[in-house]
Amino acid sequence: MVRLLVFVVTVVFLLSPTVLLARGGHGKGHKGPSSKAYEHANENARFKRDDDWVENLGGNKSKEAKEKRKADKELEREKHKKLKIEEMENEEYEKNKHMEWKKRKEEHKNEQHQMMEGNQEKLKSHPGKGPTPRKKQVKRQ
Repeated sequence: MVRLLVFVVTVVFLLSPTVLLARGGHGKGHKGPSSKAYEHANENARFKRDDDWVENLGGNKSKEAKEKRKADKELEREKHKKLKIEEMENEEYEKNKHMEWKKRKEEHKNEQHQMMEGNQEKLKSHPGKGPTPRKKQVKRQ
């Protein structure tokens, strides 16, 4: 049993450096393509390409293309801004609508309360004319 345990511990210690070496630099904060990919890539290779990587190759982007892209972004920004403003106005409208509904509900509740108080005053002035008390219902077994 002891020999088996010694053998297992020895194998674990022998395999652990190989696992760490195979892992490369990933445990040290490196991100992106592996070091092998960088070794085999030539000077013109590009990692993490974006949509227009051909135009950006070597920084050869024309001024017209830059201006056009800038104008497109500005248009998108304005469109998004308008949509946000409309959305906020709709939210305010809904909020005001809800507040008006709550106010009307409260007014109706107050009216009902005043009517009940008026009825109670009438009943006090006429003691014989009140509502008839309910009979207690007996549970049948």
